Amino acid sequence: MPPTINVWTDADPRQSLSKLFAMFGKAAQIKPPPPGSKINNGFELFTRIEQAPNPDSRVTLDTERDSLGMPRATLHWELTPLEKRSVRKIHELIGQQVGRAGVGRVKMLNYLQDENDNSWPEFTGGGWHHMGTTRMSTNPKEGVVDENCKVHGVANLYAAGASCYATAGAPNPTLTLIALTLRLSDHLKEKVKQNIG
Repeated sequence: MPPTINVWTDADPRQSLSKLFAMFGKAAQIKPPPPGSKINNGFELFTRIEQAPNPDSRVTLDTERDSLGMPRATLHWELTPLEKRSVRKIHELIGQQVGRAGVGRVKMLNYLQDENDNSWPEFTGGGWHHMGTTRMSTNPKEGVVDENCKVHGVANLYAAGASCYATAGAPNPTLTLIALTLRLSDHLKEKVKQNIG
């Protein structure tokens, strides 16, 4: 069967989606190899997860300034034992299911084998989605903007976009941040109408 990414080639994404579901149906009909047979393919699991909200992961302003005289941003990123446990559990569950189905085995990578080890390997990396620096919260002590994207304590300052997200997932944030921006636009139009009327 072709790799899933090769299915998404139609001008109409609905046709590509139909092809993908047809592939799933074909995959379900494949009989598992007999016990003791050689492995034909090997794959490495690439895992992306949502990080739990962590006040120790933050962006602050540095004392160093850029060429325009603006303070540089400093990123402090910390993963917690919860993320390590989550990645380990994902691999365990996938291993159990492919083993139960008789279609493969999962070998746990070295950094996941010790349940008491919360360290991360050097190749650990994050995504490139800038989110959460003006976190949304009804409580000014827990966020920068309120539910309408208005900065707490400032009468007429709004910020909309991925920076308002209270949590950050692995998928691309663009459609959600556009929806948030359109929602803010509607809110501000309504405020203007009320002030004029």
